[in-house]
Amino acid sequence: MGTVFQQYNIEIVEKLCRPPPLIRPSVSMGAAPPEAVGVMRQCWSEAADLRPDFNRLYDIFRHMHRGRKINIVDSMFEMLEKYSNNLEELIKERTEQLDMEKKKTEQLLNRMLPRSVAERLMLGSRVEPEEFEEVSIYFSDIVETIGDAYMVVGGLPTRALDHAESVATMALHLLHLAGRFRVRHLPAQPLHLCIGLHSGPCCAGVVGLTMPRYCLFGDTVNTASRMESTGAAWRIQVSAATAGRLAAAGGYQLRSRGLRHIKGKGAMHTYWLLGKDGFDRPLPVPPPLQSEEVLFESDGENDSERSGAEAAPLLDRTSTVNKD
Repeated sequence: MGTVFQQYNIEIVEKLCRPPPLIRPSVSMGAAPPEAVGVMRQCWSEAADLRPDFNRLYDIFRHMHRGRKINIVDSMFEMLEKYSNNLEELIKERTEQLDMEKKKTEQLLNRMLPRSVAERLMLGSRVEPEEFEEVSIYFSDIVETIGDAYMVVGGLPTRALDHAESVATMALHLLHLAGRFRVRHLPAQPLHLCIGLHSGPCCAGVVGLTMPRYCLFGDTVNTASRMESTGAAWRIQVSAATAGRLAAAGGYQLRSRGLRHIKGKGAMHTYWLLGKDGFDRPLPVPPPLQSEEVLFESDGENDSERSGAEAAPLLDRTSTVNKD
């Protein structure tokens, strides 16, 4: 290796980067006591269990000097011991901070993304786009308020057969809460919630790397949004597709709204969701609408006897064209 201090740092680094053999200092036996040379060789041993710790080194050097007071050596080992202890505490503190930040990141991802998608992203896995044969999409908006649109999807990313029923029941609960809610500084102003539901196929996937978002694509999303935008305050407007699933499931009260002109879709038969058997929470009373036709109301006794094949034809009845 050459004489000590006669090589540049770059040369040493280059040799360290190109083993074998592993580069080690060259120390002649006459340059230091044999015990000290032996300790040096132990310290650069490749086997971690053969390298002495600071306490062991302190004992070795005290034994080498046979109890003589060497202030410089004692001071050096005392400082090294303090640095070692402080480093351990610092590493522990930084590790705890890292764990806290990691938990905050996980909580944020779970709020922004479905849990199963967030877990795959945190593992570094690629989330491939998926196609879903049928889901139910909820859109809601507070009348005369900006930035309050809300979207909920049932049936993805975990597929479920009762997605329409789950979303419809959730909509009834939210409508009940909206009717009871009072704005603190405007107690006389009701919270007019407008809700729309639609069922159909769609595609979903993660968009973005720095700020990933779980996005839905397809005509089903647009139609669900139109169900909300063409609805009315304190009412739940559902499409024929969603109404068919709810009628087949039984227990839901639906009222025909008739044919509505939906932008980008043309004339569509839509329905009002009025309630559900067993749902005893009061709903707010919406303003009356004209030209309504009763399509299907649960009688409570024959719901269990209705099958999907029996209930579906009810949705084919002719309805009047509403102009409200």
